[in-house]
Amino acid sequence: MTEQNTADSSMFKKILSVLLVAGIPFLYCYFTFFAFNHEITHSGLPTFEVMSTADTHVSGLNEQDGMERNFLLAMFLIIGPLGYMLYRSKLAEKFLMIVGAVLWLVFLLEMHFLPNLLTPLSSGEKIMNFVVITAWFSGAVLVWKSLYRLSPFVGRLVIAETIILCCFVPFGDISYYDYSYIMAPALKVLQTGKISGAFFQYDILPSIPAMYILKTGGGPYDYRTVGQISMFVFFVATFVVARRFFTHKSLAFVLLAVMLIMRLFMNLNEVTNAPQVTSIRLDWWLLLFAAAYFWGLKDFKLGICLAFLVVLLNSFGVIYFACYLLLVGFLLLLQFYNNYMEDGTLPNQQVFTDWVKTYATNIGLGLGGLVLHWLITGNIVNESISIYKDFQLGMLPVLQDSLYWYFAGIFVFCFALLLVFKNRFQENYWNASLLLLFLFIGNSIYFFGRSHENNIVNISGTLLFVVVLCSDILLQLFTEEGQPLSFKKKLAGLAPFAFIFLVLMLADANMFAANTTAYKKYLKEKTEYNQSFPSDLDLKVIGDVTNHSKKVYFMIYGGSDFFLYYKGGYEVPTKFVPIDTWMLKSEKIDYANKLLEQGYYVVAVNGDDIFKKDFLPYLKYKNVLSENVYVSYSNN
Repeated sequence: MTEQNTADSSMFKKILSVLLVAGIPFLYCYFTFFAFNHEITHSGLPTFEVMSTADTHVSGLNEQDGMERNFLLAMFLIIGPLGYMLYRSKLAEKFLMIVGAVLWLVFLLEMHFLPNLLTPLSSGEKIMNFVVITAWFSGAVLVWKSLYRLSPFVGRLVIAETIILCCFVPFGDISYYDYSYIMAPALKVLQTGKISGAFFQYDILPSIPAMYILKTGGGPYDYRTVGQISMFVFFVATFVVARRFFTHKSLAFVLLAVMLIMRLFMNLNEVTNAPQVTSIRLDWWLLLFAAAYFWGLKDFKLGICLAFLVVLLNSFGVIYFACYLLLVGFLLLLQFYNNYMEDGTLPNQQVFTDWVKTYATNIGLGLGGLVLHWLITGNIVNESISIYKDFQLGMLPVLQDSLYWYFAGIFVFCFALLLVFKNRFQENYWNASLLLLFLFIGNSIYFFGRSHENNIVNISGTLLFVVVLCSDILLQLFTEEGQPLSFKKKLAGLAPFAFIFLVLMLADANMFAANTTAYKKYLKEKTEYNQSFPSDLDLKVIGDVTNHSKKVYFMIYGGSDFFLYYKGGYEVPTKFVPIDTWMLKSEKIDYANKLLEQGYYVVAVNGDDIFKKDFLPYLKYKNVLSENVYVSYSNN
């Protein structure tokens, strides 16, 4: 018994050392990042030329993107490996542990963790929210586990029904503006038959079901079902993969419960309000993670998955392909580093040659996907990526006490544990776990690109999977062969998840309460949302002011231009749809004048101060027709 306790103590001490020492590079980068935050956020801002010609009413214009995103990406690419290297260094371990402990304490102070923890104690409402969330979470996990133990079929059935209730009951209206981004390119393709002439703001894949819906006479409320189905498939797939992947199978129930709570009930809006935050766009990382676990990093089927995403989900597909390249490159460098640390030598050229042969097929498939995307669309990467990059617009600075930093701390700890205790894990588990960590960084670009705290919820799939992975790793390390886990070990293993769950409640308990109230209200009142715009009267008036021509260009904000093109049967005249997408006012004016020369009618809304001030004085037209709320300008 004494020997067992000694072994337990040694493992606890080693894991604590990893947490304290390997976390130092992350904490150093965190404090340095905010020490120079003003310089970082104010360098590389949009040029005067861009701002002077920009449309001041475009969404995201006031979110100016400096060098911050690049610093964040660089930071997350180095803190994992640096933590491991520092742990492996010959420096004094006790001294580093003290430094790490102090830095972690200061980090929690900077994050206002204690005030956020203590403040709810003075609010009965918040305490009640905490109790409700904990009850929902605990109840779901216990019921699912119990039923699954009694009958896997019944357990699966109840889990599926729970997910259906969460995913297929909308409790808010949709955003026409957001849906137009997905459906306008689909309408353009249906009208012209050319993908290269459409602007896929959110890539080809999300617009494929939109093409079918529009072709069969449907609309945005029909596409909403696509978002709901994608969320359902994601949650089901997450549970199935987690059950197979985690060594401690019960963690799959934990992961599913907290994902449902955070992704669906801690959002600022009902999730299918905007299709770009549903799983059909944001959660294909799960496909690559599952492929790496079931088939391995070397298998060509993983390469097929990479090519599929690069072509059809180019914005994130390119990012995920880059994550794969970074991982396999890291594995090569890790081999060089470990050889040098062990015997002071570097591997010979044969090691590099073998590495190339091992991963050449999958790398080639990824590159082939880029070529195919270029042949289809005319662009190597999604055009919207280059537009935002060129204009340097669309980002809010990350907060010093952002919820994301807690996940970053778990990320570093998990990275170091995988490297330090590599021999304790099966190869497919270890490889897939490392890929997941790189995908964690890749999916975070959505947060880095537009750093709203709400976007943390939208990318929470990878974040929460990494947190539960960290607990699974710890439980494996605490498990001695043939020995059951003690209560103390279970608590220690679940500590990362318990900490994050507490943080989530502190941050978003009120949002959870508001959304569950809205959900209950919908179930009680059965609110129905019907698309009423444009009405028959709108289309009649537009026909009158354009002499019933089909050559019409709508300069109307709010995403309504798509619905006018669609319901009125007008051909979409430009790939930049809706008009809100165009960042530069000068480009919109030039394009409108070009269409006027070609015999088009430019239609606006009477009384639209934006149009009257920013566009009308620069348009070259001869005739004006006005009726009710619509006005047209033309040279006809």
